Amino acid sequence: MDNMAKKVMNDMMENYIDEFMATYGFYRRGKSLNYSRKINDTKQQIEMIFHIKPSYQSGAIMHIYPWMSVYFPKVNELAIQMINDINLVAGLDRSTIRQPIQISTDSERWMLMHEDDCKSLAEQICEFLKTYTMPLLYSLEKISDFIQIFEKEDKRVMMGDAQYVFIIAAYVLQSEYEKAKVVLEERFGKAGPRRRYASLFTYLDTLWPGL
Repeated sequence: MDNMAKKVMNDMMENYIDEFMATYGFYRRGKSLNYSRKINDTKQQIEMIFHIKPSYQSGAIMHIYPWMSVYFPKVNELAIQMINDINLVAGLDRSTIRQPIQISTDSERWMLMHEDDCKSLAEQICEFLKTYTMPLLYSLEKISDFIQIFEKEDKRVMMGDAQYVFIIAAYVLQSEYEKAKVVLEERFGKAGPRRRYASLFTYLDTLWPGL
């Protein structure tokens, strides 16, 4: 990572974003580019990821594209226990949900063209976080919230195979075994996925053979 670019990013965060994030209980350590908060057992994070001198935007110093993550420890622990292979959840041992914050929005790309633009760009990012990201994070504080987001087919959350494994684990933790089995069959019931996720089928069949 370019040291000068990282300094520009850190200065922007320190001068224009840290205080805003603190109002929502998010803080960062030292010069970390990640903001975190913990609500009971749930950990939420905003990662201020950026790409230096992007080839797709002539003259840009950097393209800032933050990511958000939500971690339900009990969900991940059970999921990994059920599948016995962390690669089947894309290596997400410390994140249940992880995605760019601009997913499912029409927001413009955040390009820093000149250092003098740091304040205005930071204001755009903070406004986006306030309008879109924080409401989503507030709706993902508990395992039951994760289930509700899934059942509502909320498009703000990306649901890949890993997230389906996690939602199955969430149902099991909530003693909703029938729903867990339904999701398992619908997502992974075809021959190929069934072989790949065989340990997940075995886990549920062993504990609840009548379902």
